[in-house]
Amino acid sequence: MRLATFDIFDTVLLRKCGNPEVVLPILAQRLYPKDRYRREAFLIWRHTVKGETFEAMYASAIGAGLDGYSTDELMQMELKVEAEMLMANPMMQDKINDYRSKGYVIKFVSDMYLSSSFLKEILLRENCAEATDEVIVSCEWSARKDNGGLFRKIRGTYHPETWIHHGDNKRSDVKMARKNGVNARWIDTTYTPIEARLMSQARSFRNGWQLKWLVGISRMARLRGLNTPEAVFAADYVAPTYLPFVIDIIKEAKEQHIDYLQFLSRDGYIMLEMAKALDPDNVKLNYLFVSRRSLIQAYLSEMEEQGFLDIIDKHSLLRKRVDDLLWLFQTTRMEMRQRFGIEFNYDKVTTQVQSDDFLQKIFHHPTFTPWLKEQCGQALLLALDYFRQEGILGSSRSLMVDVGWLGTSRLMLNRIVKAQGSLQVPTYYLGVRADVLPRCYGDYKPYFPMGQLDTTATAVIESYFSASPYPTTVGYKRNTDGVTPLFPEGEAYQDTDTVRMNREVGVAMGKMVREMREVDSTLLYFWAKTTIDSLSRLSDAVNLSPLTRIGGSDFFFSLVKRLSIGELFKVIFLGGRVSGFDKGSLYYTVGKRWYKALLPIYNFSSACRRKLFLLMMRKKKQ
Repeated sequence: MRLATFDIFDTVLLRKCGNPEVVLPILAQRLYPKDRYRREAFLIWRHTVKGETFEAMYASAIGAGLDGYSTDELMQMELKVEAEMLMANPMMQDKINDYRSKGYVIKFVSDMYLSSSFLKEILLRENCAEATDEVIVSCEWSARKDNGGLFRKIRGTYHPETWIHHGDNKRSDVKMARKNGVNARWIDTTYTPIEARLMSQARSFRNGWQLKWLVGISRMARLRGLNTPEAVFAADYVAPTYLPFVIDIIKEAKEQHIDYLQFLSRDGYIMLEMAKALDPDNVKLNYLFVSRRSLIQAYLSEMEEQGFLDIIDKHSLLRKRVDDLLWLFQTTRMEMRQRFGIEFNYDKVTTQVQSDDFLQKIFHHPTFTPWLKEQCGQALLLALDYFRQEGILGSSRSLMVDVGWLGTSRLMLNRIVKAQGSLQVPTYYLGVRADVLPRCYGDYKPYFPMGQLDTTATAVIESYFSASPYPTTVGYKRNTDGVTPLFPEGEAYQDTDTVRMNREVGVAMGKMVREMREVDSTLLYFWAKTTIDSLSRLSDAVNLSPLTRIGGSDFFFSLVKRLSIGELFKVIFLGGRVSGFDKGSLYYTVGKRWYKALLPIYNFSSACRRKLFLLMMRKKKQ
């Protein structure tokens, strides 16, 4: 006989709740949802009761004061929770099938008090076992793996010519197997550094078992993604940052009797997919195709110069590139020159004179300004029809959802709808800057209070976390389907690997979190904040290779890149910018150990550069 054996728990089957001890508080919550006294009594009894078999453990239940349930009912409810929590490790299913195709006899082995029949049922359900496969458990064989006895007993029973065992426990599955002449293979289902830290921190919370459950969901999702760097990053950082935010959004919508949650393009795409997975009742989920570029012409229908400055960062054109400003108006230098005879003899606005010149040519030109006003009027009509179609205008109540920071889209959209006599639409942001546009442009609420969200990873949130298959919206058109978004010429829906993995992991985790029913909001916030802080500060070992395949912004080709010697010097000693996430590029280039050593120098040089910049700006204003 050629024998291939597989450990069951944390090897072939994983618990969605992470740890086996989390099963018991889940059970206690279901047994006594409104009675903490009984929950605590049950947990103390269940943690301390002894017995080789499941039935032996529950033999003392009658005298434990667990009123309301018979012993059999308690046992069946625990088995039900165990069954709900267990899922196949997808990385092991193919491995088992590969051994089976090579003629190996497959057996499953576990040091466990649960019966082989129960475990066999789960293994069959999860497509890990076939009907003829044997499940060997210590409580039925009166021997254990962790002291080698079970390996000896199996060998004595079946006398395999070749025997390969697989398991996650380095002692019982590897050391003891090899000690007894078994060819052992270690299966890595350990937690990642950020997951392990969250597991440890869970002990500090009364409902810490819920945090462990959330971490278990992260692990399950990344393993379902075959533990690729992209799957790990999505499960450890993207979903834990966005899921708590989306859960709170849905709660807010229910409390405020909101009809539509409007997830703003493009940052809202992955949040919308997670919200769909959570499947909320009594609120409609919508992807609203808006952007600064799609709204600006409708917003400027009255051609107000100050209105334009209101939506520009710092309300000033200084340090803005002319091409970027013209891009907002959906025109170019060439078109301005050839069609209207307008020239710009500067590439970047660096003086107030140049700022005044730009505004004069846009808002007070004898030919361009009337043409632009006509375009803005047409854009306004289309935008209003689109807003009516999507539930922004009318009797329905909407809440916009966006990553946030400044609030330009909120300002433009709400000025447009307010001019039509409609109520302004509030917005729920992930986070905001200190100079966020005031609530006179519409109410807003940040999930992370100002100062709580580390802005170091802003570029990562915008470029990677919020990756969308849709291009930016540049306007609207009317057709037989109503009013639909316009995209830049040559651009269309593109489902990239990053988008696909973020969506698959986010949706999988959303569905598993939904099964938790009620989750402590404090723990959800802690999960999100700990996760994003870990990435911003790079305090836990992390594989940043997925970020190397994403552009950092209009100014940087890469979000993270491997730095050259010259770039290393520029970043560390001069506080220079060479990528979207320079700390990440430094970490990716030199590794965690050297990164920690160089970080104080980097922080000092960056602080000096910021002070010099602020000093220079003050002098310019003078």
